[in-house]
Amino acid sequence: GTQIYASKRSSFIDLGILDVMQIFGRAGQPQFDKFGEGVIITTHDKLSHYLTLLTEQNPIESQFLESLADNLNAEIALGTVTNVEEAVKWVDFAMEELKLKT
Repeated sequence: GTQIYASKRSSFIDLGILDVMQIFGRAGQPQFDKFGEGVIITTHDKLSHYLTLLTEQNPIESQFLESLADNLNAEIALGTVTNVEEAVKWVDFAMEELKLKT
């Protein structure tokens, strides 16, 4: 189906379109198959929602800036960033990458 259990909410939630697209993307990978096929099993009331999302290419918006501090802290914890100068370079690089993708 198109729902997963969210333990934090103690309820089922709909799969996001990125998850569905990733699942479909695994079908027909050239190194494994000559063609791929994806099947959505969902309720009738949600069918048009998923078909619309899969057939219309909406832009993907980055959520990176919302978690910039967490990402930088992760780099510090990994030892990738060890001082303020490296932190500034890391943020500059991350922002440049973000601009290139938008």
